[in-house]
Amino acid sequence: IYCLSKWNSEENYQQIMSYITHICKQSGNKVLDFGGGTGELSISLATSGLNVDFIEVTGKTFAYARWRFKKRYLDVNLYTALPNIEASYDTIVCLDVLETLENPMSFLNKFYKLLKPHGILILSLGKVGEKEHPMNLQSNIEFLSNLDDKCEQIGLQKCYLFQDRFHLKIKQKP
Repeated sequence: IYCLSKWNSEENYQQIMSYITHICKQSGNKVLDFGGGTGELSISLATSGLNVDFIEVTGKTFAYARWRFKKRYLDVNLYTALPNIEASYDTIVCLDVLETLENPMSFLNKFYKLLKPHGILILSLGKVGEKEHPMNLQSNIEFLSNLDDKCEQIGLQKCYLFQDRFHLKIKQKP
């Protein structure tokens, strides 16, 4: 939790959050923060007036995020698993998570189903095969290197409304 909080407070991450918040505000009101960690992005989105759903695996990080939301009196819907969600979203944000998942393609398919027409998917990818990131699965290297193709296969297109800044991949449902 300490390392995540430290990373989230750095200037580069603050710029990324500001850019994502801008995109979300332009795209609609309903946002899913998938794998939201300590909740920093969800806090930024919710304090900007957006309707936010937050997903993180059960554990200390989830508990810490829940505490942070409650402390700020933010109305953020909390989930611990994607199958529990049946809402539709204007924007889904998934930062540095796909590389940790056993079957990332199944999550891309679910994101597509959860997005409203013209909805935006914002992705970023963590590094695989480095000692600092042991949670990132080596078996996902091929998937990650072909992510643009995988997105096209399910119908997600490059979003021309927003630039792929900060190593973000921004896709749109037609």
